Amino acid sequence: MPVVAYVHGQQTKGCAMLGLETNVRRIIARLEREGWINIAVAGHYRFVNGDFPGVMIVVPRRKELTIGAAQSIAEAAEWI
Repeated sequence: MPVVAYVHGQQTKGCAMLGLETNVRRIIARLEREGWINIAVAGHYRFVNGDFPGVMIVVPRRKELTIGAAQSIAEAAEWI
């Protein structure tokens, strides 16, 4: 069950509470700023970084990610 919070009387998803970004364009921009290189664009974007050997971050091609996908990417990139 997703984390749900109430902010100013409106229901919001848990990403805001956890500080997770779910917008794919913003996630990709941050990955690229931090030195991740996009090696493939097919069904998903695939990023690698020389500072993280053996780690590949896979970002689905869509506008918004689920909480779980956003958290997995944040953990792999060591944002959380």
